[in-house]
Amino acid sequence: MREDQSNRTTSANRASTRTAADSTDRIEIVVINSRQTSFDVNLTVTSEQEQVFRQTAHVGANGGKEVLSPDINEQGIYELTVTLSDEDKHTRRFSIGEEQLRNGFGIEIGEEIRLLVEE
Repeated sequence: MREDQSNRTTSANRASTRTAADSTDRIEIVVINSRQTSFDVNLTVTSEQEQVFRQTAHVGANGGKEVLSPDINEQGIYELTVTLSDEDKHTRRFSIGEEQLRNGFGIEIGEEIRLLVEE
């Protein structure tokens, strides 16, 4: 893994980027790239119009994966905005309750945005 490509991540908050094996936080955003070229993805999470997480991650080609922790530790309704370019922007609402905080919750971004609840 070359540091100049796989670890090129910037953050507006105290969020962390880890591999799936290093995962210890309960709330995670996983970005998976099935394309033949790498890309940068901008992720923003808001709650009640307030930004709680913003990060840009570089995802390698052919199955590249980045696992990010938005450090969400409160119940509420959140909105995730995923931007690959000015023309390619997707938004998905999700809610975090006591069960998700206790059991875990994941958002997988690939060809589509999927919400995953750990049991």
